[in-house]
Amino acid sequence: MPVSRKQLEILAFPYTDYECLICDGSIRSGKTSFMSIAFVDWMMENFDRKEFILLGKTVGSARRNVIAPLTNVAVMRERYGFRWRQTESALEVTSGRRTNLWRVFGAKDTSSYQLIQGMTAAGMLCDEVALCDRQAVEQAVARCSVPGSRLWFNCNPESPEHWFRREWILQPEKHNAMHIHLTMDDNPALDETKSSSDTSTPTTVFSRNDTSTANGSWPRGLCTASRRRTAKSSRLTMTKYVMFQSTMESLTRSPR
Repeated sequence: MPVSRKQLEILAFPYTDYECLICDGSIRSGKTSFMSIAFVDWMMENFDRKEFILLGKTVGSARRNVIAPLTNVAVMRERYGFRWRQTESALEVTSGRRTNLWRVFGAKDTSSYQLIQGMTAAGMLCDEVALCDRQAVEQAVARCSVPGSRLWFNCNPESPEHWFRREWILQPEKHNAMHIHLTMDDNPALDETKSSSDTSTPTTVFSRNDTSTANGSWPRGLCTASRRRTAKSSRLTMTKYVMFQSTMESLTRSPR
């Protein structure tokens, strides 16, 4: 499977000094799939018998976007044992004697935060954060209090005034965050003819959030500070690739 530089940077995030990863951009850029692979590898290499949070707009959407694709990746099935606990809405992940629990929560409205209260987590992956309720997201962030915990966010662009863009994407230093903006061109596994047809599709009100489809830009683009932060993170992570060479070899060998 071909892998781009930015997809490699996602895999390299656990080996940096950043405490947060933010991946935004176009649909089908590979940000969710590579983030979920990197998250589980990091979780299982660094923790045992800890709980983690997977936050999505709904439990169903989080399972469709993250859990189902992740557990169908051949190299991940070879590396880990996966068991879905239906009554708990949680994915149990095992590797040797290590076991961790990834609890799934929906965050479509303000009442969602109550389900997360009282939990002590070692990390969180928030899928489609731009569609999640702010109070629920902030409650999940607050629950990640285990030493060494990290925050992982992905989203497609929404309104330029969206709270997550203002508070996180435009202020990465405030959160010690690594920001990676991806486009369709950053996913070499994507069929070129499909990418071309999507790029040429006329923009409509319905499709605008797909958004400007191939480049996935927020309507007013990224601020200069955020672009500088992204460039800095690229230089840092490129020096760390040797630490996960075995992962890359496994991904390269796995069938598309």
